[in-house]
Amino acid sequence: MPNLPNSQYACKRLMPRYHMQRLYKELRYEGNHGTHAHLRITPADVGKWYNPLDLFSADAKRIEKAVQALTADWTHDAGHMRVFIDGKCVTYTQAKKHVPHIDTDEGLRMFARRVTNTLMESENQALLTELKWQQERLDPYDIEGIAAIWRHVTGTDLATVPLNVLPKVALSDYMWIALHAVPSVILPRSSSGDAEVGDANATEHRMICEPRTLRYVLAAYLLAATLKDVTLFVPLKPNAASRRPVSVVDLDAKRVSKLQRHVKQDNAVAVLATQWLQKADMCAPRNDA
Repeated sequence: MPNLPNSQYACKRLMPRYHMQRLYKELRYEGNHGTHAHLRITPADVGKWYNPLDLFSADAKRIEKAVQALTADWTHDAGHMRVFIDGKCVTYTQAKKHVPHIDTDEGLRMFARRVTNTLMESENQALLTELKWQQERLDPYDIEGIAAIWRHVTGTDLATVPLNVLPKVALSDYMWIALHAVPSVILPRSSSGDAEVGDANATEHRMICEPRTLRYVLAAYLLAATLKDVTLFVPLKPNAASRRPVSVVDLDAKRVSKLQRHVKQDNAVAVLATQWLQKADMCAPRNDA
């Protein structure tokens, strides 16, 4: 961070999440939980939100918008950003004692721009690009597809199956999926005539017919979920000319029990989205003759 003595060292911790966040500088500050619980949003609001995945977009403007929004969250002691000075996690109020100029809007914009410039460095872009590619490679089905595969193979609902029934995903499974493509899966066609999951144009298809293949698919999803939930440490050294490589932590693979949580969350989001769309449709102006 600027204006820090040489003995001090600042690091910004970013925790990307796969959901939309409010851009508090553009909207009156309001907790996400209350907003979602009461569905007090309109389609116009969505354009004022930021997407944490913009951190992986390689687009400087999108990255800066996300970083500015994360910074705004931090000033309200909210969101998924943490700031460390000399190894200690500090609040916005505490940070102002070390870096007084961030007490202004312009100072916060400079702070966010400094982080953006660090993320845009070629070495760091290579890391973020690799993370994005692995996230996409390891999650071809998303949790809805995983639930459909599980239902077809086991005849049970992944959201309610006892935890002790879930397969044990071993280190060898993770090692295998790290070196190989995720098995392609084509399920029987649904009543609508479409296959539930899979790519009908894929070069190789295989039905899941053995526990090992199912474990590979689950291992791939869990690894993808891990990479989507990583923490990025962005060092900001006093010397702006020094190299500032970003570090990635929190890479322990997600537990198999996370599958149930993700299925339940996905179902809940689907219900809320349906309610929101219905509400938005009712509020939309009518042009009936």
